[in-house]
Amino acid sequence: AAGGAFHALLGNHELMNTRLDLRYVTDGGYADFIDVVEYDPSDSVQVWDRSSASFRSSTLAEFEPHQRGRVAAFMSLRQPTGRAAGDSPSRRKCVCSWWCAS
Repeated sequence: AAGGAFHALLGNHELMNTRLDLRYVTDGGYADFIDVVEYDPSDSVQVWDRSSASFRSSTLAEFEPHQRGRVAAFMSLRQPTGRAAGDSPSRRKCVCSWWCAS
């Protein structure tokens, strides 16, 4: 409707996904992202380590092949704001341009 507003609501599981904490993702949740982004298994990623309560360096190869599309998509969401969608050093494309674009 004209003059309406958009309110993005993120629940705790969505925020967990941005930290790449995928404990509650279903098989369907992984399937939704299979063809969404391009990535290379050697792409670097910062993974939330619950035992140390901090991020650690890793690569997409650490994840199972069916998980990598979702992880790559959420990596795109973590790009600094002010970047145009898809304007990153790797081949990843942001799937949420309203979030990533300035």
